[in-house]
Amino acid sequence: MLFYVKCEVKQHYMALPEEMYEMQLKTLEYIFENKKSGRIVAGGTLAGKRGFIVIVNVESIEEFDEFCFAIPLFNLYEVELDPITSIENRRKLFENLKKESTMYTP
Repeated sequence: MLFYVKCEVKQHYMALPEEMYEMQLKTLEYIFENKKSGRIVAGGTLAGKRGFIVIVNVESIEEFDEFCFAIPLFNLYEVELDPITSIENRRKLFENLKKESTMYTP
């Protein structure tokens, strides 16, 4: 299962600069480790912003949930999450819908 994940810091949090940088580094390390393991198949950081976009490959929705809540600073991010289907499957879907719709046309 593939998911699109966009995380961007929207809330300001009270921390010393050293603590803030440490948490940002922990988040980047988490992303790097998951990319290295193959769980993250694509992505990168948002230029000029504190955030990132990744495509995550997981076996279950539970695994995806665990991935998200393990992200350092997750509770401070504004998060967008979307499941992704393949272009091939979408094409097949529309081909089938087209065939079905012509069956009911007089």
